[in-house]
Amino acid sequence: MKLRTKFALRALELSKVWQAAFAETTLGGSSPRRAILSVPEGQSTAGGAQAHQSISLVPEDPAKGILVAGSVDGAGFTAELRGFAYLNETHRLRFGRPMDLPASTYQEFLLAAKNLLESNGFTVTVVNQLPEAAKRRYQESKPADASSSLKVVLAFLALAAAAAVMFLLLKG
Repeated sequence: MKLRTKFALRALELSKVWQAAFAETTLGGSSPRRAILSVPEGQSTAGGAQAHQSISLVPEDPAKGILVAGSVDGAGFTAELRGFAYLNETHRLRFGRPMDLPASTYQEFLLAAKNLLESNGFTVTVVNQLPEAAKRRYQESKPADASSSLKVVLAFLALAAAAAVMFLLLKG
C-alpha cells in the first residue's frame, strides 16, 4: 500500500467531500455541466507546493469547453472562486460569445461551493473581475480574426485593380 503525504491526503479527502456534495448537481445551460474538483497526482505534493486543485465546470458536450470556476490551495487552506462576471468575461474572450450558463444557476453553485469550502476550514475569496493582465494575455493569444484578414486581402485587391486601371489609362 502506497502512503500519501499529509497534503496529498488532504486534497484527496477534500475531493471526496466535494464529489459527495456535488454528485447530483448539474448546472444548466445549452450543455449541462458538472462541478469537478481535481486531485493532485501522485503520493506527494512536494510539501504542499503542488497541492493546488482546480474547480472545473465540465460540460456533457466536450465542444462547449471546460470552464475553470476557481482553485483550492490545500497547504494554505485558501480558495479562490470566480464570480459570474469573471467567468463570463473569460468565456467571451476565449470563445467570442457570452457563457451559456444562467447567472442565477451559477450564483447558487458559487454559494454552495463557498459554504462547503468554508465549512472545511478554507478561507474563500470570490473574484468578480478578470484582471487586466489576464485580459491582455487572452487578447494577445487570440488568433487573427478571419474577417480582418479578409479585409486586408480585399483592400490589396482593390489597390491592385486601381493600379491596373491607372496603368491602362496612362498607356492608352
